[in-house]
Amino acid sequence: NALYYLGGARPEQLNPLVRLTGTSETVVAGAPVAPLVDGPAPPFGIWNARSGSLIYSASVGGKSGILEARPGQPPRFIAGGGTETNEAEGKSVTDLTIYGISAFTIDGEGRIIIADVFRRRILVAGSDGKVSILKTQGGDQVVFAPLGTFSTLQRITADSAGNIYWYSDGATPTGGVFTATVSAWSRATQAVTSFTVVGLAAITRMEDGTAVVIAGNSGTFRRVIRLTPNGLG
Repeated sequence: NALYYLGGARPEQLNPLVRLTGTSETVVAGAPVAPLVDGPAPPFGIWNARSGSLIYSASVGGKSGILEARPGQPPRFIAGGGTETNEAEGKSVTDLTIYGISAFTIDGEGRIIIADVFRRRILVAGSDGKVSILKTQGGDQVVFAPLGTFSTLQRITADSAGNIYWYSDGATPTGGVFTATVSAWSRATQAVTSFTVVGLAAITRMEDGTAVVIAGNSGTFRRVIRLTPNGLG
C-alpha cells in the first residue's frame, strides 16, 4: 500500500504529488506554476472502493458540489448542485446549493462529510441522502471556519469509527515552523477538542480507516502521525 500526499513547494515544482511506499518517497506529478483554483479549497478526489467510483469536488454548469464519476457514465452530483438555500437539516443533499468548491471526506459507513466554509458548518449526508448539521451533545452547531494559511490544509477527514477531524487555524512564527490547530469531533461523546500540530502538511485517512496527519519541520523531515479524538497518537 502507498500513501499519496501533496509535498512542499520547490523552485521547479510547486506542490508536487508524492507517493510514500514504506520509507521511500517518489514525486508522481507536479506543476511548473501554482494552479489557480476557483473556490475556498483546492479540489480533490477520493476513490470509493465500495462503489468503484471517483468522488471529487468541482464546479459544473455554474453549480458547485461533489460529483461521482463511474467508468462509461457522465459525472453526476451526489452533493450540492441543487437550488435549496435555506435550512439544510433533513433535506436531500442533492437539493442543496453549495457555494464554492468544498473540502469533504467519506467515513467508514459511506457518509459524505462536507466542510461548508461559506456557512461555517459541517454537513453530514447519510446513506439515505438526507443531511444533518454536525452538532455537539448540547445541540450547538460545530463551527467550521479555518483561519490562517489555507493552502492545501483546508481539509477534513474521518476515521473508521466516524470521528471527524479538520484544520482550524495556523500561523508561522518568525523563524519558526508552521503551527496548526486541528479540531476533532468525537462520535461517541459529540464533544469537540482541539490540539496543536507542529509542521502540519496534510490531514488524510489511510486505507485501513486510520486518520493521520503528515507533519514535521520541513519537506525532508515529516512523519505520519495517527489522530484520535483526544489528540495525536
